[in-house]
Amino acid sequence: MIAVNRKLLRPASAARAALALLAALLAFASLPAAAAELTVTVDNLRSAKGDVRLSAYASAAEWPDNSAAQNDKVAPAQKGGVPIHVGGHSPAAARRAGRYGDGFFPALAEIPKLKELFAMMKSEAEKAGRDPSRIELSCMGRPRVDELKALEAIGVSRVVIAPPAFDAEGLTRGLEKLREEVIEKI
Repeated sequence: MIAVNRKLLRPASAARAALALLAALLAFASLPAAAAELTVTVDNLRSAKGDVRLSAYASAAEWPDNSAAQNDKVAPAQKGGVPIHVGGHSPAAARRAGRYGDGFFPALAEIPKLKELFAMMKSEAEKAGRDPSRIELSCMGRPRVDELKALEAIGVSRVVIAPPAFDAEGLTRGLEKLREEVIEKI
């Protein structure tokens, strides 16, 4: 996937993508245990100060409280820790994003549905005493100037689009076309 963040075209980092995938997979789950697991995972990620062994535990509830061996330490690369982007396009995902997320990523581009989900997310953030304007909004989309401007108008700051091809030559041509026809015009 390619993330278009305002006027920048850049691949998302592997770590951020992995955490977004984790959140997205758990957000789609309807079982209460999965929701509880997500809550514990987010709490642990938010409290990580470089001493959490992420790969050694089957369940987030089994994470140690900052006591891992030096060679397995994971320190957040940025101030404020690891950003948590909650994926999913259900009401439950919107509520989770409002309560816990630094970002919300419904994997769709239907503006009426996005507006509905964003309103749910904002309401839940306010109930949790959080500022909803600090939650980054992302979605899927097509690389068209009119669509990207419409998404920006409803607060979306990151649009993920499918790659234009899967071979090196096709990717090069497709990204050049994207730059000329879209990026330079927004």
